[in-house]
Amino acid sequence: MISCKDYAALKKEELKMKIDERVIIRPQLAVIQIGDNLASNSYIKGKQKDCEEVGIFFSHYRFSSDISHDELKEFIADLNEDPICDGIILQLPVPSHIDVKDIQRLIDSDKDVDGFNPDSSFQPCTPLGVINYLKFNGYHFRGKNACVIGRSDIVGKPLAKMLLDLDCTVTVCHSKSDLRSVLPCQDIIFTCINQIEFFDETYFAPYQDVIDIGLGKGTDGKLHGNLTEAAYLQQKEYTGTNNSVVISGTGGVGLLTRLELLNNTYKAMIERRLK
Repeated sequence: MISCKDYAALKKEELKMKIDERVIIRPQLAVIQIGDNLASNSYIKGKQKDCEEVGIFFSHYRFSSDISHDELKEFIADLNEDPICDGIILQLPVPSHIDVKDIQRLIDSDKDVDGFNPDSSFQPCTPLGVINYLKFNGYHFRGKNACVIGRSDIVGKPLAKMLLDLDCTVTVCHSKSDLRSVLPCQDIIFTCINQIEFFDETYFAPYQDVIDIGLGKGTDGKLHGNLTEAAYLQQKEYTGTNNSVVISGTGGVGLLTRLELLNNTYKAMIERRLK
């Protein structure tokens, strides 16, 4: 199985070739940042680097943390009307006086390249990236028992829908679920919760494929996934003997998410400006 890193590099090169063929017209992505969050600064730099690598114009709009709700709404309305702006992202987190869902709903559905709104023209980047990566590697979904642990609107729920569409039998678990009784009968498990290193090696079996999607910052200041290191290493060892699959939250899911953001921005340009 090709690594997430190599897969992302390959697909970015393919996208760059598509964009270069357009010569004159290039996609444009607008990122709105409120305040000066250090983690957000890092994420935005990564997105800017991705865009530059494939030839997408990148616009970063930074506002002070005291911007009013109405001022932000007015700015998004202007971006919605901008004919050369193809994608709009509201970088999270935002100050507490900003109603995130209200602001995100204002983003034009044809420019909501994050895929966060229910009426968005695009699927959420993280679950889409994971599914596309597994498809590329020839993963057989049909008939598999799939478990999604987490039911957020931007990862867990859309991921479950994608798996159903691929003919999996899907179980969605949450904080009230009895994981110890549910997990043993699953073929593939997706962990999408907000708790780092929650799952140790006792949760998983050699025959199971485990996709760690959750990410969070630990007390050491570093990013960690939902699996403990021991759990990840155990499942990784199984990949050599049972052909099972394991993906680490810190080892590739972020790359897959950013890749789909680029793809969605390109698709937005095609749909809006070239049809």
